[in-house]
Amino acid sequence: MNWRTWASNGVNTIVEKGVEQSSLPDSEKQEVMAVVNSFTGEFESGDVSVEDFFKVLEQLGQSPVMPAMIVMGIEESYISDSELTDEEKADGSKQLSRFVRGVAEGTISQTKIDDVTEPIHAPMDATDKVAIHTGNINVELKNPESVTTEELRTFLANAKAEADAAEIPDEKVEIDWSDELQLAIDRALGRAPQLPEAEPEAEADDDADDAAEEDEPAPADDETADEDSGG
Repeated sequence: MNWRTWASNGVNTIVEKGVEQSSLPDSEKQEVMAVVNSFTGEFESGDVSVEDFFKVLEQLGQSPVMPAMIVMGIEESYISDSELTDEEKADGSKQLSRFVRGVAEGTISQTKIDDVTEPIHAPMDATDKVAIHTGNINVELKNPESVTTEELRTFLANAKAEADAAEIPDEKVEIDWSDELQLAIDRALGRAPQLPEAEPEAEADDDADDAAEEDEPAPADDETADEDSGG
């Protein structure tokens, strides 16, 4: 086995583990893996350079696609079989899909996953928990059977608040994850535009700077200065 094959197999295994953490239908899982296998196949054959291969690895490591895909799995694992009313389940599914859409698009920071899921986080000493470890995300959730209805409501309210803040359309969003993964690869290879930066803190700083500039007194003109000096 040459090193290109070894590296390709490693990437396939990592992505496959992430896909298995999701609750995607088997057909969608196969489509996602087909995208990855196609890319690694190109690398093995030499059609993708070493430099571009590592660009894609870096993109996949930073991309919100895998974390978003796994978070979407919360719907099936935690919401579908919960004691929420049918109406709450339908609305919760919509709000979660809006939040995940924002994460996948980059309009909501990946770090918000930790904040939004906080109501259903597992205690530090819990032995029965669900781990989400992918990219920059390391979140441990309670076992679905241990989550209360109120905790679910708070979690879904958090997801809605973040989606509202990011101005995600108030509608159920269906996401084709194989397309999203292909787009992430294309971004790394320069075939698609980069994701926007989700930096609300920076925007707030800019607003503060603008306000400070507006409050600064205007400098005196030359004539006023001359009059004051008696000239």
